[in-house]
Amino acid sequence: MIFTGSSALNLEYNADASRRMLKKIITPLNYNQHLKLKYNIDLNHISEALEKIIFTGEIKEAINYEKEAKSTIINNINYSSYDWNEYFKYGGFPFLFNDSNPLDITSKLIDICEKIVNTDMINIKNFTAENQANAKRILRFIALQEPGEASQAKLSNYLKTSTGNVKNILDILEKTQLLVHCEPYGGEAKRIKKSWKYYFATPSLHNVLSSKYGNNLKNSNEYEGILLENLVASTLFNIRNRKNNHFHIYYDVNKKNNVDFIIKKDFENPIPIEVGHGNKNKKQIINAIKRYKANYGIIVSNKTTSIQKEDNIIFIPKKTFSLL
Repeated sequence: MIFTGSSALNLEYNADASRRMLKKIITPLNYNQHLKLKYNIDLNHISEALEKIIFTGEIKEAINYEKEAKSTIINNINYSSYDWNEYFKYGGFPFLFNDSNPLDITSKLIDICEKIVNTDMINIKNFTAENQANAKRILRFIALQEPGEASQAKLSNYLKTSTGNVKNILDILEKTQLLVHCEPYGGEAKRIKKSWKYYFATPSLHNVLSSKYGNNLKNSNEYEGILLENLVASTLFNIRNRKNNHFHIYYDVNKKNNVDFIIKKDFENPIPIEVGHGNKNKKQIINAIKRYKANYGIIVSNKTTSIQKEDNIIFIPKKTFSLL
């Protein structure tokens, strides 16, 4: 059975149902799925090879599949050269395939967010009209901040409500699949004291809400860097949800030379991941590899056009990463 909207949200709070069923989350489309549904381009093998890069550092297989993928995409007569950028800022949802107008897509995605808050969340027991308004303001706040700036304490001050209430609203927004969060990497003390980082379920949701509320960033390169960080975060969470991959996604709490993400499987060494857009160098990932005794580190960026490896640093182009 497929549950959506308030029915899906109610299942999250139904203890009896959770004991009696196996639940699978339907995640937004990655770029691989997007290509399959929109152009009938099948690149399944590259997703598996990219996962191998992430969790083992082995790149040979992925390099071969990446070359095949580029050739397959270029030779598809229906493929648009603008398709990836459109997916990056407006994609993830197949019902929008027939829309080419960014304003129409923006309007429809905003309508979905508002329906979730106005219709789905309001049906939750003890969820008040005041918290309905607070949920909208939280989405606005996160859309206009850099990742990590929206701490529960800041939101509490912004909304003039308790941190406990903020935590409850954020928890519900995560259950609606609008948001995901990263906890700080470190011992129990750090994880308790430090704030969580919040990301939207897709960079497209971040983009349209940011557009609605008025993006105040100075340049497009900085803005696209934030969207790319959101893409990497949501992709990692979707991998974990789709395949029940047992790994944890953290952010780096160090103030100097910190990377964007650290992923870890049980007792295996951590894997630092840096997201770069523009002229960022390798300093952060080099320091993270040393600090966390990692076997290798990963940079997802627009600096390379193909998968590369220099010493123990793996470079993955942003378009290739989105095929995961």
